[in-house]
Amino acid sequence: MESEMLALSGTAETVSLQLKFLDIEMSGAEVVSLLDYIHSHKSVLGEGEVILRRVMCAVLTKGRKKEVHYRVNMKAETFAAAIWLSGKFEERLEELFYSILYIPPERIISLDEFRGEVCVVRQCMLKNKKIANRDMFADNRNLCVNEQLDCKFKDGDKCACKKADLDNILWQLQMKHVFKRKNTYFELNF
Repeated sequence: MESEMLALSGTAETVSLQLKFLDIEMSGAEVVSLLDYIHSHKSVLGEGEVILRRVMCAVLTKGRKKEVHYRVNMKAETFAAAIWLSGKFEERLEELFYSILYIPPERIISLDEFRGEVCVVRQCMLKNKKIANRDMFADNRNLCVNEQLDCKFKDGDKCACKKADLDNILWQLQMKHVFKRKNTYFELNF
C-alpha cells in the first residue's frame, strides 16, 4: 500500500490552512513549533522526504518584515511520528493521529513514559538506522536525552538507566510489537 504524501508550502499560517483542508487542526504557532522541530531533527525523514525552511524579507512601508517560509514533502506517517517525537501535542495526540493516519484510538499502542519506554522509542526513531540495543545510551555520558519526560531513571539531568534496565524495556516493547528482535539488536516494527 502506497503511503500518502503531504505536500505543504508557505508561511506557518498558510500551512495551517492547508492542514485544515486535510482535517488536521493546528494553529500557526503549533505549525511553527512542529516544522522547526522536524527541520532540526531531519533524521526522522525517510528517502524522498524533505523539509526546507527559508527566511524571507518583505519590504513594508514601515520597514522590513521577516517571514519564514516552509516547503514540506513527507509521508503522513513521518508527519505523525514527528508530532509524537516533538512531545508538544500530548493532550491531542490521539486526535491528530486519527486525522492524519485514520488510526482509531483503540489501535494506538500505549507506551509507559515512567518505565522509560517513550524515551527508548523516541531515541530509536531519531537515529537513522531505527534500531535499538542495550548500548544505545552508552555515548550519552549518563546524561538524560529526553529531559521533558517523567521517567523513573531520570535523576536531574542524569540518566540512571543501566544495560539490564534497557534489556527489560526492549523486551517489554517487543511484547507490545513496537520492536522485533534481530540477533543482538531490536528493530522498529513499523
